[in-house]
Parts: sequence; structure tokens; C-alpha cells
Amino acid sequence: MILDGLQSAPFLYHASQLSSLCLQVKGKAAIDVVCNPLGKSGGALIQQFMILTFGSLANSTPYLGGILMVIVLAWLGAASSLDKQFSSLAKEDLKKEKAAQGKVEPSTQGTCGGH
Repeated sequence: MILDGLQSAPFLYHASQLSSLCLQVKGKAAIDVVCNPLGKSGGALIQQFMILTFGSLANSTPYLGGILMVIVLAWLGAASSLDKQFSSLAKEDLKKEKAAQGKVEPSTQGTCGGH
């Protein structure tokens, strides 16, 4: 993880990487402060609306289960999308690091009779 490397060798990071890390930490804190309570109150509001609409918690349970299933499927889709985006960026960063260190060997594709 970035923080592990940062603690062990802070001199290996460029100033732009450190500012990016700070922005990530601030962004996560903002999401934790705003979105967590918003999600909890939104869930409670949906549950109260369903109970009032269907008369009891037992009657609204199948519909709440359906809403939960939609939310979980949307979350899984978002996590999968983020995984694909992160993986491609991580591969690009790895290639850039190898190129910067001179460890990238020239390709022999397209050459005639490479030994």
C-alpha cells in the first residue's frame, strides 16, 4: 500500500505524489463525514415509507429485500468497474516505473532473424 511505502522510505516519493495522497485522504474523510449519515438516514426513510405504504414491517419485507438486492447488485457493478479501471492504471504505472529504471527490454517482434 502507498502508506506502507511512504512510512518506510518517504524520500522515494515526488511532491506531486504526496499532494495526491493528501487529497485522497481528505476526499475519503469528506465522504465518510457526508455520505455515511446520508446513507443511513436514506435507508431509514425508505424503510419508513415502505412500512407506511404496506401497513407493517412484515408486509414490506419482500419489497425491502428487492430494493436491497438492487442496491447490492449496483454496488457489485461499481466495484467491478473500479477494479478494471484501477488494474489498467496500475499496469500503466508499472510499465512506466520499469521504463524509468531501464528494465524494459526492447521487443524483438518484427525483426528478421533475431538471435
